[in-house]
Amino acid sequence: MKRFFISLLLVSRLAGASDEFAAEEQIENPDKIPASIIALLAHKIDLAELGCLESKLSDTLEAKRIYIGTQVKTFLVKPKSWCLCGVASCPMWIFQMRGQAANRIWSTEGSAALEILDQKRNGYRRLREISDTAGHGAESIWSWHGAKYEETYRQVWTWNEQKKCRETEVSRLINGKLKNTANSCVPE
Repeated sequence: MKRFFISLLLVSRLAGASDEFAAEEQIENPDKIPASIIALLAHKIDLAELGCLESKLSDTLEAKRIYIGTQVKTFLVKPKSWCLCGVASCPMWIFQMRGQAANRIWSTEGSAALEILDQKRNGYRRLREISDTAGHGAESIWSWHGAKYEETYRQVWTWNEQKKCRETEVSRLINGKLKNTANSCVPE
């Protein structure tokens, strides 16, 4: 019974934590990044090639334990150093821990923000990824499908100067593939 209340307290603490993570903002009260996550990311990120001043990958990243609908330890990892980022967007990753082993269940090469939604699919909270630059933007919804997140909705827009509108393309997951379901030109 005591273990149940401790678990309930932990879940409520995690559920009450911030559900939005912006590329440009530092994480409040970041958690220690497990060594297995650093090891997995070290195979993908070469700090010297990127021209980063930091010599250790762990110095360029920050993490927050998040609640996505499961009791398994889950971490959002993102850069705290802009050397890993592009213009107004940064890579982000979500890992679940199984003991000391890390398993990547979601990632993006560049996003301005990630929101963990209250809506669930298959017991896991949905994710909303947003990117926005001058003249171009995108929003994606990711849903849980078995062992990882899968993109189920995407809206991409570009500014059309001649028509003075946002040309918008919407894609939805149909039979396992994202398919274009709507195009429009929305006036400003």
